[in-house]
Amino acid sequence: MNKCELRLEVKERLSSMDPATAHGWSARILDRILASEKFAAAKTVCCYVSTPQEADTSGVLAGCWDGGKRVCVPVYRDETADYGLSWVQRGDEMAPARWGIDEPIRQLVAQIDEVDVIVMPGVAFDRRCNRVGHGRGYYDRLLSGCGERAPYKLGLAFSAQLFDEVPHESHDVPLDAVMTEHELLTTE
Repeated sequence: MNKCELRLEVKERLSSMDPATAHGWSARILDRILASEKFAAAKTVCCYVSTPQEADTSGVLAGCWDGGKRVCVPVYRDETADYGLSWVQRGDEMAPARWGIDEPIRQLVAQIDEVDVIVMPGVAFDRRCNRVGHGRGYYDRLLSGCGERAPYKLGLAFSAQLFDEVPHESHDVPLDAVMTEHELLTTE
């Protein structure tokens, strides 16, 4: 299956998922994240702001703030047509931006090399922690600027998004781990 076919397959799987089931699975994923050693040790976390089709990250963000962690989120930069990062605090006003994803209205630039753990979305993942995104390469480009201090890359997914193998290319940045409601897959 190529990446386009895979994206369509996952979209179909997720659209047939019961919202109550997705909510329960997101809660399980949250519990697993909060219990993980890598997350507990992180002082700075970058976390995507979820859309209705993704594992809900609102609890992850709240868990970061409750734990005294610094938090940043991806923000779309029109001038460069890619994503950067912005610091965000509990209660900051957010609004839909590019692709309908909420971003902080007041943006304070953060750098990827300040991040200990980055929580990433994806369309599909495999058991070797490869990720297929939406096809624009935003996260691959963001992570290519890490230098020597690369964050721990954690993908969140429902088990419906997990495959034995997904297509990947040399420029695709593999993750360190993928967490679903049932399991944690790592490259370690």
